[in-house]
Amino acid sequence: RLIGTVYFLPLIAALVYGHPFSAVAGCLAIGWVAYEAVFILSGGQIKTADRLLIALIAAVFWLAFLPVTGIGLLLIGGGLWGAGLLFVRGREATFISLLFFASLSLGALLAANNGHYILICLAAVISAGDVGAYICGRLFGGPKLAPRISPSKTWSGAVGGLVCSLLVVGLLMVLFDQTGSDAVGWGFAVLVSLLAQSGDLFESRLKR
Repeated sequence: RLIGTVYFLPLIAALVYGHPFSAVAGCLAIGWVAYEAVFILSGGQIKTADRLLIALIAAVFWLAFLPVTGIGLLLIGGGLWGAGLLFVRGREATFISLLFFASLSLGALLAANNGHYILICLAAVISAGDVGAYICGRLFGGPKLAPRISPSKTWSGAVGGLVCSLLVVGLLMVLFDQTGSDAVGWGFAVLVSLLAQSGDLFESRLKR
C-alpha cells in the first residue's frame, strides 16, 4: 500500500492540472492496474506475452484521444482487444476484457471536458470508503460481510465506508459550490461506494 501511495500521489497531482498531464497520469495508472492484474493472474510470473498484454491494455486508453470515430474506432479497439485475447488463457478472457473496457472508459473520461475533476471525485469517494470501512471494521467488528471470500471484512466496516463516502460527497459539494439537495451527488456516493466494496471483494476472491 505504501508503494502504491508513493506511485499514485504524483499521478493525482498531474490530474489537478488537467490535459495533457491528466492523460499521461491516466495512462500510467491503468498501466499499473493492468500490471497488478496480470501479475496476479500469471501467478507472479511475468513473461513476454504478459508484457505485450499490459501494453495493449494501456494502448486502448489512447483511443479516446484519437481523431477517429464510429466504425474506425470500433475496428481499432476491437483489433487491440482481439490481440490481447491471444495472450490469455480461456479462464481469464472475461476479466481481461473488463480491463480493456476499463482502460477505454478511463480514456473517454479524461478526454471529456472537466473529466479529470470527475475522476478526482471518484478517487476521493472510493478512498474515503476504503478508509472508513477499515477504521469502523476495526473499532466495531461484528458479523462478517463475506467470511469465505474476505474474513476480515465486516458489515460495520461496509456501513462505515458508505457513511464516510457520503461525508466526502458533502464536502465536495461545498468545494464545488453545489446544492446539498442534489440527489445525483448522494446517489453517486452510494453507487460508487457499493461498487468499490464489491470490487474489493471480487479482488479478494480472485486472489483466493
